[in-house]
Amino acid sequence: MKKNSFMKILALVAIFLLPSIASASTSGGNAAFGAFANEIISWLTGNLGYVIAIFSFFGSLLIYAFTHKGGVIIIGVIIAILVGGGTGITRLFFTQGKTVFSSTGTF
Repeated sequence: MKKNSFMKILALVAIFLLPSIASASTSGGNAAFGAFANEIISWLTGNLGYVIAIFSFFGSLLIYAFTHKGGVIIIGVIIAILVGGGTGITRLFFTQGKTVFSSTGTF
């Protein structure tokens, strides 16, 4: 992927997230940011990651059928594992960070 197209995708994602970030920062402190964080968590742990993983796996099988290169299947499996497992790992990091940083007690 070219750097220019990556930057366009990143800008598009930023445009979609900007209204949520703005409303979270201007409408009431921690409760609003908590709602925004819960929305992001629901996106990450939803079915989007699993759909991408399934498409990458079956897409690599389809490409392998036409090219007969074994590396294509390995790349598809790696993408499927990273994307499918990435949602679970991200959810774990969010919940652990939330519990650690919400503690107001002493050491």
